[in-house]
Amino acid sequence: LLIAGDLSYADGDPTRWDSWLELAEPLLRSVPFASVPGNHEIECDQVTHDVFVPYESFFRNPNRRYDYGNAYYSYRHGLVHTIMLNSYTSILDGSLQRTWLTEIALPNVDKSITPWLIIVFHTPLYTTFKSHINEINPTLMKDSGIRQLFQRYKVNLVISGHDHAYMRTKPLNPNGSVAESKAGPIFWTLGAGGNREGHSEYINPIQQEDWVDKRDDDEFGFGLFFAQNYTHAHIQWMRDDDNN
Repeated sequence: LLIAGDLSYADGDPTRWDSWLELAEPLLRSVPFASVPGNHEIECDQVTHDVFVPYESFFRNPNRRYDYGNAYYSYRHGLVHTIMLNSYTSILDGSLQRTWLTEIALPNVDKSITPWLIIVFHTPLYTTFKSHINEINPTLMKDSGIRQLFQRYKVNLVISGHDHAYMRTKPLNPNGSVAESKAGPIFWTLGAGGNREGHSEYINPIQQEDWVDKRDDDEFGFGLFFAQNYTHAHIQWMRDDDNN
C-alpha cells in the first residue's frame, strides 16, 4: 500500500490522527505500507516550530536519519524499485535530499534486477487541475533539473497526489512534450481517495491538454500497479463505487 501524502488531514489536531489510524489499523497491520509527507503533514508546532513531528513519530523508518521529517527513502519489492521523496524539503543542488537522490538512491538502482523504477512525491510536476497551479513547490522541483534525472535513469512512473482528482499523462520528455518514442516517464496523479474539500476542477473543462492521456474530476478511487514481468507492467484506476 502506497500513499502519496495527505494521510489524515490532522493539521495540528491529534484527534484526527487517532481517528485515521483507528480507521486504517485493520489494513495497515496486515499490508506493507509506505508513504511520503504531503502539505497536511507539515504541522508546524506553535511552540517549538518543529515540523513533521506527528508524521515522523508515526511512520519513522528504522535506522534512518533525515534533514527533517521522515522525508525520503527507497525500497525494492519484487521487480519494482521505488524512491520516495519529500516535496517540502529542498531538492535543489547541494541539498541533503538532492545529494542522497543523485549519489545514493538513483545510482543504486539495478534495472537488471528491478526493471521498473517508480518515483513518489506529493506535488505533481504536471497538472490539468487549477487547485494548486500557483504553488511554488512544483515549480522549484521542475527548475531543479529533476526531470532530466528521470530521463537519465529511465524512470518509468512518477506518482503524486495533492490534486483531489485523477490524471495519467502520456510518456513525457523533460521539457513536458509528449515522448513519441514512449521512452519518457508517465506521471500519475492519484489524489481522489476522498476528502471533505471535494474534487479539484479542470483548468480547461472543455478539452484536456494534449499530453494528458486520461483525467477525471468526478469519481473517487485508487490506483493499482502490477509488474507482470521484465517487459510489461499494468496500471489501473479502481473507482470506489465500481462493484467489479
